[in-house]
This record gives sequence, structure tokens and C-alpha cells, in this order.
Amino acid sequence: MKISEQVAFVTGANRGLGRYLTLELLSRGAKVYAGARNPDSINIPGVIPIKMILRILKR
Repeated sequence: MKISEQVAFVTGANRGLGRYLTLELLSRGAKVYAGARNPDSINIPGVIPIKMILRILKR
């Protein structure tokens, strides 16, 4: 599989493992959407930031 032809969605892309994975995918030519609670915290050129809110619904 050629990473340069792929699209990836990475959660937690603003820090830690998510950030590392985002940078690696970008360096290999992938189009990367990055999810974080605060999309302004994603300061990686070439990334498309997405606001992500996860909630657990109780019944």
C-alpha cells in the first residue's frame, strides 16, 4: 500500500503518539485530517484540523 495515495484521520493529533503519527503520515505524503477537542491546538502545517467532541450517552 502506498501511503502517499491514502487519507488518514488521526485522533489526538495535537500531542503524544497522535502527533508523532500525524507527522510520520505527512512525511510519507498522506492527506491527514487531525481530530482534537481544540482544533486551534493543532499547529502542524499540511494538516486539516477537525473539531472532535466525544460524549458517552447514558440510558
